[in-house]
Amino acid sequence: MPFINAAYDSLKSKKQKRIAVVLCVLFTTLATTINRIPTPEGIDTLAFPLGYFSGMWPFAYYVVGKHIGETKPKISKSFTGILAIFGCVMLGVANYKTVTTNYYSGFCVENGDIINVIIATLVFLTFYDLKINNYFIRWIFAKLSILSLCVFLMSCIFDNLLYNYYISQFAGYSSYFSMFWKIVPLDFALSVLASIPISYIGGLISKDIMSRIRRCLQYKKTIKSDQISVD
Repeated sequence: MPFINAAYDSLKSKKQKRIAVVLCVLFTTLATTINRIPTPEGIDTLAFPLGYFSGMWPFAYYVVGKHIGETKPKISKSFTGILAIFGCVMLGVANYKTVTTNYYSGFCVENGDIINVIIATLVFLTFYDLKINNYFIRWIFAKLSILSLCVFLMSCIFDNLLYNYYISQFAGYSSYFSMFWKIVPLDFALSVLASIPISYIGGLISKDIMSRIRRCLQYKKTIKSDQISVD
């Protein structure tokens, strides 16, 4: 995300960056969250504005993580970890009730929901400076971090393939909840495996493109220097 990095790094103060992060989160998540609130019969949603920003919710996760990594806030890991676990449990209960009883249609079922972003922030705060002494585990995390963007994109594809397949095998959404222990690891593993060759090929292509750009710039620089020498 080089263009996001450039925009973020152009901000001069921590206050400006903090405000930018908060605005990014609010603009990309509020519409999704508020429009999920139950409405009177006959009204689909509250039609909260700014909905056209909702599709940009991955940026919210990215800038939050980038800001945490840059500022390195000092906060109790056990405190944020407990809150994150509590939030995940509550979301699990809410989602289960959503698909089984319709007690709150669509509550927090999307990644673009502000509550999910808050829970992700707690997870970031818990693990962002985790010290791992084991070389092999550090190597695995380093490789996964390189593949993370591609894994995210591939997971969207495998989500559709796997969940649609398993949903078709059961009578409704609630019936396949017990299969999550199988679906989630399988989805992750397939996404990682697919990302390895794609990232490798993408790296070769980008390396070639950057090499051509550097040669072009060097050529223009040489031509300019020759013109100056002639003058």
